Amino acid sequence: MFNVGKRIKELRKKMNIEGKELAKELDISPSYLSKLESNIRPTSVEKIEKICEISNISLSDFFNTNQESKIELDIAENIYLNPKLNELFTELQYMDEDKLELILKLIKNFK
Repeated sequence: MFNVGKRIKELRKKMNIEGKELAKELDISPSYLSKLESNIRPTSVEKIEKICEISNISLSDFFNTNQESKIELDIAENIYLNPKLNELFTELQYMDEDKLELILKLIKNFK
């Protein structure tokens, strides 16, 4: 699965800027940026767009890495571009396995 935090850190290092500097550009604290880069905290589409603007790449390029398959990229991009999916996955990432299993069964019953 696509690792947004890893990609943010990768781009920051590629731009050769400190975490404090990028955090200031994104209007967040350095500790929050650290949590984003470690995938402890989710980020918003707006922040990803700002990172793309700062690093002079397209949103599509943000999600395009050599390691990811086309299907994984499409899924990741759809999640971050669709506010409802973004919100859903943000909430899901903090749930334990039992709750995730229950939600998965519920979703399958809606089909």
